[in-house]
Amino acid sequence: MKRSVALFVVLVFAAVGCGGGSSGDRIAFDSYRDGGMEIFVMDADGTDVRQLTDNDKRDTSPSWSPDGNRIAFSRTLDDDHGIFVMDADGTDLRQITDIDGRDPTWSPDGDRIAFAGGLVSDGDIYVMNADGTDLRQLTDNDHGDWMPSWSPDGDHIAFTGGRVSVGDIYVMDADGTDVRQLTDNDHYDWKPSWSPDGDHIAFASDRDGDWEIYVINADGTDLRQLTDNDKRDDSPSWSPDGDHIAFTGRRGGPQMEIFVMEADGTNTYSTGQQGFHPSFGG
Repeated sequence: MKRSVALFVVLVFAAVGCGGGSSGDRIAFDSYRDGGMEIFVMDADGTDVRQLTDNDKRDTSPSWSPDGNRIAFSRTLDDDHGIFVMDADGTDLRQITDIDGRDPTWSPDGDRIAFAGGLVSDGDIYVMNADGTDLRQLTDNDHGDWMPSWSPDGDHIAFTGGRVSVGDIYVMDADGTDVRQLTDNDHYDWKPSWSPDGDHIAFASDRDGDWEIYVINADGTDLRQLTDNDKRDDSPSWSPDGDHIAFTGRRGGPQMEIFVMEADGTNTYSTGQQGFHPSFGG
């Protein structure tokens, strides 16, 4: 059995592409393994773990730039959060927002970053240039919009909104117009992640009592459950080739770990690394 599992892992990462280069085979994530919440990167098989940030704040929700050269993330400041950008090796760190911001996501051309600004209960989706200039507010919702995800063609942004229930998945044009609701239930649907081909959106939901990963067509049809775990699965992120989804989950132990599965929910394995908010890229 151990030999079979080892062979499967080798085959999977032959398909994903190991080596830590520019082929999209790395995962950025946040973890409090050393006490504070910091940003780390690793190869997709859980090896070559590198810590990128080291400070007394709280660094969360990393997001790879499309070219794999930069990582945006949210840092807890004195009274709010700020969006920061650094090179993929942790150097050249700079803050690019003056307002409370979290959950950054890059546009496919790498020129812009969308993020959730303000408190979760009453925040909205904003967009700015990747250097922090030309800040624009896209939504205006008293019940909170957060966790944006850009479509691969750059024309749309999916996000979580509290407009009807505690949280549903919405899609809007990239300029904030034509907001459409994709899911509708009495629980949380959140953390959408758009597939690289633009056809699907993965998200996490507690609609059936346990937190699981689901996928839906980009038009809101054909909802499918990908994981079935009585603990918790959360924060999906598609691999750049669309073949795999990374997510954070709890299985046997008390810690949340980074897992990877095929895009249809099969062949799930743990990277062996404790952490949250994985972002496939690099």
